[in-house]
Parts: sequence; structure tokens; C-alpha cells
Amino acid sequence: ALMPVHTCMCIQIPHHIYSHTCICVYWWCTPGEGGRPRTLMASRFFAEVGKSPVRNVGSLLETIEKIKGATATGDADAVKSLQGEATRLLTELRMVLRPAPGDELNENQVLSVETEVIGNDLLVSLVEDMKLLNFDGRREVGQITKHLLRLFNGEEICATELYLLENPSLLDRMLAGYNDFDEALHCGPMLRECIRHEELCARILESPEFFSIFKHCDSGVFDLQSDAFLTLRDVFTIHKELSCAFLLANYEKLFIESCWADLFKSSNFVTKRQGLKILGDIILDTGSFFELMMKFSTDARTMRSIMVLLRDSAKAIQFEAFRLFKLFIANPAKTDPVLDIIFKNGEKLMQFLDQFHPDHDDETFQSERSMLIGIVGDLLSSAAHES
Repeated sequence: ALMPVHTCMCIQIPHHIYSHTCICVYWWCTPGEGGRPRTLMASRFFAEVGKSPVRNVGSLLETIEKIKGATATGDADAVKSLQGEATRLLTELRMVLRPAPGDELNENQVLSVETEVIGNDLLVSLVEDMKLLNFDGRREVGQITKHLLRLFNGEEICATELYLLENPSLLDRMLAGYNDFDEALHCGPMLRECIRHEELCARILESPEFFSIFKHCDSGVFDLQSDAFLTLRDVFTIHKELSCAFLLANYEKLFIESCWADLFKSSNFVTKRQGLKILGDIILDTGSFFELMMKFSTDARTMRSIMVLLRDSAKAIQFEAFRLFKLFIANPAKTDPVLDIIFKNGEKLMQFLDQFHPDHDDETFQSERSMLIGIVGDLLSSAAHES
């Protein structure tokens, strides 16, 4: 007859993988010679017994302080070793919040991590002292922040979102992270995770650091530009009612004095094209941004800026500019300043549009181009008859 014999043993796994692992092995056996069991088959399972979040968070805070001290004394070896320890501790925290595939989420441990991180102001230390961590450590900070912000309790605001709202300087610090390339590519994803939450997005728009994003969009460093543009797109397209109100309230600064106006004047191809594309995607979403579209397309100052871009040497920029330019011509509620530009440049404008990529194989583009030529022609004819 089969009889179970249970053996339990503990082994130590390297601490960067698991703190401590207990292996329980169940042997299914049959009696053998001399009464000694003969093994038929075995199964095992692992039950992880990790450090408590309380100890882990406390150790992490102590390690960050030690890194500060080693940095101040110029002990590079100690800094490197301590950074590795900080990364290990951060990884353990992250694995509680987001276990590896196949591992079960322990809700009690998740709640403990959330409570300890917030209760000990760990996010303050991690965000403000991010530059003290190595690359992997900074990446873990971003992952931990993301997973904490995705912990919801029914309809209630998550604890980490509430914490950030009560400590808005952390959002300012994330925005300022774009000033340091080593931090920028980690702060950017953290910001975009915050932007998913409308109240945090509103606070980011209110930050004195917010408008600096446009400067980073024209940094000339491709990775930094790309990340800044991703943040710019999200902040204006996820919560549309909020962003439309902000765009209208800050219209002069955004479109006339600086920000987009500066992007359009840039000598950098990526800056101009992405700036035009994002603005086009916003304004052409007339269901959400109709009021902004009307304000923009009746402004002779923005019309002049777009007309300059129509003559850019890059075809891709010309086409992005055309997406916006058609609004000025097709708008039935043209203002007198816009009409003045059309009348003063009427013949040249019609000639320009007639020669503007006539061989392009996009039927929609060709239809719109023909429509604009017709509208300008009708306006000039009407003005001639009235005179």
C-alpha cells in the first residue's frame, strides 16, 4: 500500500532572488526490503517567507542615507555596493506589488507595502534622491510608483494618489527630472502614470515646472525629446475637458508667446513635426476641443505661423502644417484679420495651393486641397464684385 512520508527542509537562496525559501517535499512510497521505503514519485512546492515590508522599507531608507554619506566622502566603491543593495530592496518591494508570472499576489503584503511606503514618506526619499540610485534602481522606483498608483479600493481614490495630492512638490520634482538626462527617462513614465489620474493631471498642469516640458521637447536629444512629447500628448489628450480649459486659459502663452510658438520656430525636424502632429491631433478632435479650434483658426497670428510651416523644406512638416492650415480657410466664421491675410495673398495663395503636392496619392488630401482653392477663389470673386 502507498504511504506518504513527509520531509521538510530549508535552504538559502541568494538574497537577490528570495530572502528565504522553505521547500516542502512529499514522497509517495511503498514498503521495500527491510521496511525501508522505496520512492515512486515526488512533488514539491515553494512557500516564500520574505522580510516584512516594515523591515524592508526601513532598510531602504537607511541604505539611501548611507549612499548620501558615501557620496559625500567620495567613496566610489561603497557607493556602488550600497546602490546594489538599494536596488535589491527596491526589487523585493516591487515583486510584492507585482509578483512574477505564476506567483500569487498576496493582498495583505501589498497593503503592508502601501502603508509602509506612505507612512515612512519613502516616495519622498526615492523621488528626491533618485540621482543617488543606479539605473536599475531608478527603474524600480518608476515601477513601484506605477503599481502603487494602480491600487484601487472600489470607487475610492487610491492611497498613493491622495498622498501625491497632499505632497504636490513630488510632482514638481518629477517634472524637474527632465533637467537631468539620467533621471528624465524614469521621471517621464512616472509622470504619465500620474496623468492617468485626473486630479493629479490637474495638479501637474498647475505646476510652475509644467511649461518647461516644451523646452525639453526641443532639447535636441532624441530620447529626451521623444519622452517629453509622450508626456505632452498624454497631459492634453487623456482628460480632454480638463486640458481644453487649460489650453484656452493659457492660450496666449501656449500659442503666441512661447511653448508651441517656440516649437514651430525650431530648426530641429523632430521638434517641428511632433509639435505640429500633437497640436493637430488635439485641435482636429472637434468633439472635445471645438472651442479651442475656433479660437485658433480665427487668429491671424497663428495663421501666419502655420503659413510659414507650409513652406518648410521637409515634406512631412508641410503635410502636418496643411492639416491645421485648412481650418483657417474652411472656417465659415473667419475674422477680419484672417480675411485680410487671404485677400492680400489671394492670387499667390491659390497658385501655391495649386502646386502644393498635386501628385500626392491621398484622395482625401487632394479633395481638401481642391476645396481650399475653391473657397479662396470664391472669396476673391466676391470681394471683386463688391468693389
